[in-house]
Amino acid sequence: MKTSDFVKGLIVGFMDQGFSSRKAAGLIENLIHKYSKQNQMIDENLQSEFLISHMTCSRIFNQFADTLTYDDKRSYNSSVPNYTQEEKTEIAKKVEQNIGLSLKEMAENININPQQIHFTRFSEILKEQGIKCYKQPKTIGLTEEHCQQRLQFANSVQRWTKKWFSVIFSDECQLSIEPNNVYYYTSDQSNITNDLKKIKTNFPLKVHVWGVVSYEKPLFLKRIEGNLNSDGYIQILKEFIEQNQQFKNDYLFQQDNAAIHTAKKVSEFLENEKIELLIWPPKSPDISPIENVWGVLKNLLWKQRESINNQNDLFTQAQTLFFNSEIIQKTITNSYQKLQNRIKQIIKEEGDMS
Repeated sequence: MKTSDFVKGLIVGFMDQGFSSRKAAGLIENLIHKYSKQNQMIDENLQSEFLISHMTCSRIFNQFADTLTYDDKRSYNSSVPNYTQEEKTEIAKKVEQNIGLSLKEMAENININPQQIHFTRFSEILKEQGIKCYKQPKTIGLTEEHCQQRLQFANSVQRWTKKWFSVIFSDECQLSIEPNNVYYYTSDQSNITNDLKKIKTNFPLKVHVWGVVSYEKPLFLKRIEGNLNSDGYIQILKEFIEQNQQFKNDYLFQQDNAAIHTAKKVSEFLENEKIELLIWPPKSPDISPIENVWGVLKNLLWKQRESINNQNDLFTQAQTLFFNSEIIQKTITNSYQKLQNRIKQIIKEEGDMS
């Protein structure tokens, strides 16, 4: 079915706000379910119009960005030559040797036929050859003891529903100007190793920050200068508490098990301030909503990289996005709402990561 101008407008709108093509496709699909009445049968033609692939989203957005029109003509249809099976096999072979290249980089640098191939057509050839897109796995290194502690925690909070909304999550992060997610194209996922590097950036700007979020909103973002010790951490906590007195009562405070967080003087400070701690399992960034916030924030900063010239620019832009971006707020809300399902998954996996 041909994509309507209405749906194309949604695609451009979502992606212009910074959503990825995959996220935009998911949001558009959810619209028809959100606004349909309960138990109402959805017209098949209408439903199919809202079920679009992320590649379609990417193509339509790029077309609009280049021409400011919704012209749906694919540039490769009439101008790209037909590749023989041997040529397609050779393309796949070269991709396997350069699995860290993006689709556009492949189309520009890995070409058998002298005529330039459109990157969307390139993706079709890869699919035909059994090459898929994978995200580089992030390994935490869980031991059996870690799994047991995670499982014990999950069992203790498995009946929490609204109680999660009274937890405020904190974390440290090193923000930098580089893409957050790294993708690879290969027919064998085992080719992707943890030491494999896709992106070598010449943009070394980095800023160390500590942040806090609640279900309602982002609460605090502090730039950290130099190495942080327990005394420095207490000073940051004091500043956070002064600015957020309302969260001292009826809220649980989450922090990970870093040495400076569990130091005796820090524990005594929190106790004196009557801050109730949520006992947190080790090696569990996959549970905390703020980890998702960091990922989104890094991607947003990458999109703003042309306007960032130094560390001060980086932190200023990070502050603006952290407190004002609708995408950040939606990430927080969605992450909190999915906490119960995440806990169920940990129990199912007996403490391991899925």
